[in-house]
Amino acid sequence: LSLLTRFNATSLIPTVYLGFYGMIAFNSEPIMHCADQLHMGFQIGMSVGEPTIALLNGLHYIQKSFVGGRNLVALSKEIDYQLEISETHDDNRSKRFLGLFNETLCQIIDKNKARADTTTLSEGAGALDEEMKIEGFSEVVYFHRVIQSYWLGYADRCHYFAQKSAPGEAAVGRLLKLIASFYHGLAALQILRKKKSKVEMKEIARA
Repeated sequence: LSLLTRFNATSLIPTVYLGFYGMIAFNSEPIMHCADQLHMGFQIGMSVGEPTIALLNGLHYIQKSFVGGRNLVALSKEIDYQLEISETHDDNRSKRFLGLFNETLCQIIDKNKARADTTTLSEGAGALDEEMKIEGFSEVVYFHRVIQSYWLGYADRCHYFAQKSAPGEAAVGRLLKLIASFYHGLAALQILRKKKSKVEMKEIARA
């Protein structure tokens, strides 16, 4: 990375940052540091006229920021901005992935509204048959269903989608799989507590 600065290879920064901070560095460096560097890669990519690689940096920036706990309202605005750029440059791949993050953030921010309309979670990934054929998309869909289900209070659905989540072999998949497994564990605890409560209630009724 230092060689990029030494030789003033600005145009290569987005590609290098995407590969390193997007797919490797999160294993050893703070997740928010990776997010900040990816955001820089996004900005530089746009400034040098490389919107495709810039949007890939931006997508990984959104992902790492979400996992790292950045303010959801601020992150939602970032997604809207990137969606506008994706629309301008007709980048359908970025629009699909950003759309999933946007959906998840909207549901978490306004849980009451999301609970009133559970169509998306009920359909799961079935409504996205064509998109699911895109490499890596199904894994991301299931990741979002896990997160959405947990925060809306549907532990059983969270458990279901976590089980459907394919093992992440790609570097980007490892991070999603790790976070999905964490929420899967939380959901499992909730399910066990409910079962335990039902057993205790039955014992009280018998007494």
